[in-house]
Amino acid sequence: ISSAISPSIISGALSLAGVGAESTNIINNSVKAYVDNSIINAKGGTDNDIKLDAQSTAHISALAGAVGVAGSGGLLAAAGAIGVSLARNLIGYNSISDSSGKGNEVLAYIANSTATSTGDIQVYADHTDTIETVSFAGSVAVAFGIGISLAGAGAESTSKMSSNVHAYLENTDATAGVDLEITATSDSQVTKAHTVGVAIAAVIGAGGAISVAASNVVNDIENSVQAYVNN
Repeated sequence: ISSAISPSIISGALSLAGVGAESTNIINNSVKAYVDNSIINAKGGTDNDIKLDAQSTAHISALAGAVGVAGSGGLLAAAGAIGVSLARNLIGYNSISDSSGKGNEVLAYIANSTATSTGDIQVYADHTDTIETVSFAGSVAVAFGIGISLAGAGAESTSKMSSNVHAYLENTDATAGVDLEITATSDSQVTKAHTVGVAIAAVIGAGGAISVAASNVVNDIENSVQAYVNN
């Protein structure tokens, strides 16, 4: 919150206020459940399973806000106020300018191995992400007398998700007595994305007032979800 007040009865007065708020949250997890270059056996009955289960849950809750207030009074008066708020939430990205993504990964796999089970062979990768954001900006500029007042406010909310969620067998001889299951699941949601920009400009007397407010919301989900057998 920023405020500026400039009173003057017989001369001119100028009051300016500016404020900004920025919130950046980044999550890049690496969760793996795997067998590599091994021989594994689970024998003795249908209840003896081979199970690999990689799970990841991430949650971001963000609040960013900025309010600027300016007031001036005099024979000649001018007031200006600006407020800017940026809320940026990233899962799988290193920065807001990162366009490649996939920095968040959940992997379950058996590679270059032999796996034998009298029960099931289960390879699971499960991924859940949620983001909720509120970003607000406000500005108030009031001039008392003959003059001008200007107010501007901008609020932005950006939520981006990009994850690799893979479950697979690769270069592996797998034998299951019951079921062979390879499952990859992903649930990514932006549950809340609220942005509010409010600008108020007023002249109490003679003159002009201009106010501009803008808000912007960007939500982007680009996950790679794969379950497969290779070679």
